[in-house]
Amino acid sequence: MTDVPVRDSSCAGTPEWMAPELIRGEPFTEKCDVFSLGVIMWEMCTLNRPWEGLPPAQVIYAVAYEGTRLEIPEGPLGKLISDCWAEPDERPSCEEIFSRLLDCEYNLC
Repeated sequence: MTDVPVRDSSCAGTPEWMAPELIRGEPFTEKCDVFSLGVIMWEMCTLNRPWEGLPPAQVIYAVAYEGTRLEIPEGPLGKLISDCWAEPDERPSCEEIFSRLLDCEYNLC
């Protein structure tokens, strides 16, 4: 990992899970993975595939250029998912996510 955002002209990934900055080809950090983790947590909470039925091109435009996000689920993970989908510099660190997930686990017991 580096403190300096990476710029890479290649683009690989599945649009439904990709961070907007990565889709747009902008410089990115590990925070793009935090965005993707938010999508995975959304899947686990809803038991649905993200953007089901929408063509990838429509997902790309909605997420990267319109700021559209999936509907945030109710419950203890909703705020964490929302935070993972914030602007890159506002997204939580991996350490913070781990701590918050532990808090969710303890609050569910």
